[in-house]
Amino acid sequence: MLMEVYYEHYAENYLGRYWEKESKSIPYMILFPSADEMHRFMEVLRGDGLRCVASNSDYKGLLVNLELRRYGVIHFACKHSCVGDRNYTPNEFISEVYKHWKSMNSPNNDE
Repeated sequence: MLMEVYYEHYAENYLGRYWEKESKSIPYMILFPSADEMHRFMEVLRGDGLRCVASNSDYKGLLVNLELRRYGVIHFACKHSCVGDRNYTPNEFISEVYKHWKSMNSPNNDE
């Protein structure tokens, strides 16, 4: 479910709505020129330990939450809450965000 990109415990009890009491974690939005490119990037995310929580083949917008280590494809065209209210291109996201995150979360990082 796409809400798992925003709430850590959403899937545990989405009907009980206790997850509404936890703070919302804001993901990044990446817009891809093609579905193939998006699926290749999703494989990279999966390989780096992130979990897919929502997918479909209709849209080329990917929400990536590095804090929760989750990502999901948007389900329909609408405004999704995202970091800085910004839509990244794949290259912008990789160079401005993902490379730094990977270096900070690599097994060789002593911090």
